[in-house]
Amino acid sequence: MEDHNSGGRCAHCNCGKAEKKTAKDESVWIDTASLPEFPPLKGDQTFDVVVIGGGITGLTAALELVTAGKKVAVIEASKVGQGVTGYTTAHITSIIDTRFQDLLKRWGKTKAQLVATSSGAAVEKISQNVTTHAIACDFAHVPGYLYSERQEDRSLLEQEAVAAQQLGLAASFTEDVPLPFKTFGGVKFENQAQFHPLQYLHGLVAAITQAGGLIFEMTRVTDVQDGEPCIITTEHGKLQAAAVIMATHTPITKMLGMQSKVAAYHSYVVAVRPAPSEGVPGLFWDTDQPYHYWRTYTTSAGPLVIVGGEDHKTGKKSADPKECYERIKQYTCKRLAGQPMYQWSAQVFEPVDGLPYIGLAPRFEHVYLATGYAGNGITFGTVAGMMLPALILHGEHAWQALYKPTRISFSWGALKRQIEQAFDIMKNLLFERFRRAAKGDAVDVVPGEGKILSMDGAKIAIYKDAHGNVTKLSPICPHAGCIVQWNNAEKTWDCPCHGSRFTAEGAVINGPAIKALEVK
Repeated sequence: MEDHNSGGRCAHCNCGKAEKKTAKDESVWIDTASLPEFPPLKGDQTFDVVVIGGGITGLTAALELVTAGKKVAVIEASKVGQGVTGYTTAHITSIIDTRFQDLLKRWGKTKAQLVATSSGAAVEKISQNVTTHAIACDFAHVPGYLYSERQEDRSLLEQEAVAAQQLGLAASFTEDVPLPFKTFGGVKFENQAQFHPLQYLHGLVAAITQAGGLIFEMTRVTDVQDGEPCIITTEHGKLQAAAVIMATHTPITKMLGMQSKVAAYHSYVVAVRPAPSEGVPGLFWDTDQPYHYWRTYTTSAGPLVIVGGEDHKTGKKSADPKECYERIKQYTCKRLAGQPMYQWSAQVFEPVDGLPYIGLAPRFEHVYLATGYAGNGITFGTVAGMMLPALILHGEHAWQALYKPTRISFSWGALKRQIEQAFDIMKNLLFERFRRAAKGDAVDVVPGEGKILSMDGAKIAIYKDAHGNVTKLSPICPHAGCIVQWNNAEKTWDCPCHGSRFTAEGAVINGPAIKALEVK
């Protein structure tokens, strides 16, 4: 591999020393999978359980419920798998973002053991579903490695191996991390896995519909009322159900108490076509903050190495998404020979105390939620898909106390993160809301870009498309009133408070917002 410090030209990547070649702005999963289409809801209907969200959480839960004989509907605002699950890197792992040694200190051995048990059970559940339903999704067991490129991290890695062993994981410190660049050892975890997430969802969808479950796409939920029955209002009709699962990545109702416990972060992904000798056989995570993560997937055109990182809070004014993509490409290029083929971003919700919130929603009796998966959406989406049906069917589950949404963490770290999150929200509401924007009009906006400008004394979010057509919107997020920011890479308006995202024309992409930005 060429040394980038040699002054030569790099012929294999998009790192600034190479001839520029544009990676496809799309998730490789969405580009290489085709899921069946389902009609929108038409008129009012009644079900035992309504699942809101057609990603891994919602579909895993729906399959459990229809298998138990329940009448189930899955309501998806867009297309099945086109939300967060379609933009994952699809690490199936019992290794969560929070270090095991930190879990032991923060939660004690009994609760830390439950985290390891539940995440390991999620890996096994996916494997069982693949076998039971004959799902062709390139599922494969692979080892996982937590590694470092710094000599000073060796002690941390050795301690992490010991902590993992104390919790019963098949883990060991190793000097041999199979990456094509220098590392200073790592923790090897056996029995991890990977797959094509949308092909997996295709198999879940087939099993759900064969068992009598119904799926409605292009049907946005606009309100959820608790009761006996619950009333779920959508754009195309009302549903009644004995229970509701909000599998929407973050609650779509104004549960501000819950949304102060999680913070929305953006993470960037580049998929590189490697040189023949430079694959990465397994799952890999480094010790950087924020960390980088690696895996391989083989398409019909050949293998890809999928690399993620450059995490930052969604809508952060100081973060330039285009620069984030370039930095992850440069990071990859320095370590791996290859040509960037795809690039995409994903949004994750980081919980203040390191564990997701899964269970009965606060102040609700029949509405359940799951949020705060951090970078472990496949794992915890499956954990939630196992837990929530059990709570509905039996009223209890062995993991419910660990993950309950109403829990209070008294650790200083969790309290500090919750205070910081609340401060960021208040800063946006009190300062950004009333901060003066530069005066201007659509003439001041470059085609293909968006800006917030002051017009006639009011802030206006202006987008001009490549043909010069102009859209003028209110920049106020309809969820809680924060000011959105322009994302120059994905051409979206992103809310820095609770993570809502909107198209350039104002339509909702991600909640918690359920209404579009107001057209001006």
